[in-house]
Amino acid sequence: MNFFSFKYRQALCLSIFLSVFAITCLHARWTLIVYLAGDNSLDSAIAGEQVLRDLNNLELGIDTASVSAIVLADRRGGPPDGDGNTFVYDIRHDTVPHQFGDSSMSYGIATSTKSVSLIMPSAGNDELNMGDPVNLIAFSTWTITEYPADNYMLVLWNHGGGWYPKAPVFKKGIAWDDTSEDDFLSTEELGTALKTIKELLPAGKQIDIILFDACLMASVEVAYEIKDCAYYMVASEEKESGFPYDDILKAISSNPGYDSRQLCQKIVDLFDVCYSTDSSLYSGTFSSRTASAIELSKVSDLAVSIDVLADMLISKISVPAFYNVIGSIRSGTEYFGTSEDDNEYYGCIDIYDLADKIENSNSFNYTDLKSAASSVKSAVKSCVFANKTGSDHPNSGGISINFPLTSESWNERNNPDYNYETLKFSQDTLWASFLGKYFSSPYIDSKTLFNVTTGPNPFIPSAGNVKILNFPANSDIKVKIYNLEGILVRKISGSGSYIEWDGKNSQGSTVASGIYFYVADTDNGTVKGKFTVINK
Repeated sequence: MNFFSFKYRQALCLSIFLSVFAITCLHARWTLIVYLAGDNSLDSAIAGEQVLRDLNNLELGIDTASVSAIVLADRRGGPPDGDGNTFVYDIRHDTVPHQFGDSSMSYGIATSTKSVSLIMPSAGNDELNMGDPVNLIAFSTWTITEYPADNYMLVLWNHGGGWYPKAPVFKKGIAWDDTSEDDFLSTEELGTALKTIKELLPAGKQIDIILFDACLMASVEVAYEIKDCAYYMVASEEKESGFPYDDILKAISSNPGYDSRQLCQKIVDLFDVCYSTDSSLYSGTFSSRTASAIELSKVSDLAVSIDVLADMLISKISVPAFYNVIGSIRSGTEYFGTSEDDNEYYGCIDIYDLADKIENSNSFNYTDLKSAASSVKSAVKSCVFANKTGSDHPNSGGISINFPLTSESWNERNNPDYNYETLKFSQDTLWASFLGKYFSSPYIDSKTLFNVTTGPNPFIPSAGNVKILNFPANSDIKVKIYNLEGILVRKISGSGSYIEWDGKNSQGSTVASGIYFYVADTDNGTVKGKFTVINK
């Protein structure tokens, strides 16, 4: 779509909003703008329907004297073929579960007279494409105009993947709309839409908080793309199952003195608590949960520190021994996606943990590089002011970065058609250049074994298998694993560029926590290494 077509559609959609809706409401302390892109599998997930759960929790927590909550909800299904099921809801307090809106408008849901349901106009069609940035712009600006408040929180509700891919289409974004041919908001479209919203708002108006209720969105790439569009963002580095909207709204009503920063801290705390206590709706990701609050005005400083680190990594990556060390550090860094397959698929790792491991590595003594890594850590602490994690992520610093595990992941998923390199973060820093040099290194496909490493390290058997990886392609691999006393624990064999171990001994029992050594014999020679096993 060209720029002028985009602007025309934006103006048309916005004019429809302003002409159809004429609502007078009291000035609130907060208005929540909830962009609920539920035209996908989430409309049938989590104890039946995740869409219904969150709409009902909004009703439970709402106090219309101090908070407005306006939802643009696009649901899955509906007659015919998914059409006619996009609505605007002006949330009202209601304690009746699974009753929301007007049954004549809201497909398959019983009537609740305490909630107001308004049909969303869209050129004669009540099925909106939530992956079209025009609709995000129009809904947000209309809500802010019609529901004035001291503060505004924009909730982006959907599947997410940071800037990472949604299979089978290897493109990056949020707000996937199944009915609209899998359209979505790309990272670039999201940034442009939020920038346009800011420009269209009346003087002095600003979105205070952007809450990403979607998986894997707490990434530096996303934060950098939207850094000039709001004051704060709240998101998860990991996969997540939703936010407790009832508790969030009650917290706003109970604490009139909260400013935006304090509310972000509270949301992170409430997220952490609900994943610990609500066994039916949130505990599926209990141990892997993460939530963080990021001050967007400080993300530029973080990007500068990452740029310096990337520059130094580029200058040294041609040294084979150093390349091997960085590969080993990457394999042992905190990653997100809950499984070892996700480690390879998504490629998102914690930037604080990566910098910490570089700074404290005993395998090299580059003081300038270690100083740069220390600066990255300081910058993370400066912009991430709230961070809660489960036991699976003890080293999470609250914001991730793209660093794929393998060259295949980089070339096939993370950067096909150079789409990673088109992000603002990639344009303004050398991080994408570092990844390009790292994954185009001649050592990647060499027949030597110097870059063989293990991951994850430490290895938690209950979370998946450990990989000994980076063997030359099509290697025949025979591995012997020993405990710290030198006793043979297990023999495994296979072929390819890596081999996996499930953490069990030759008798089929999971081994005890401790340090373990491996000796790998291949047709290109023998390599040795070690890793740590932690049982939970």
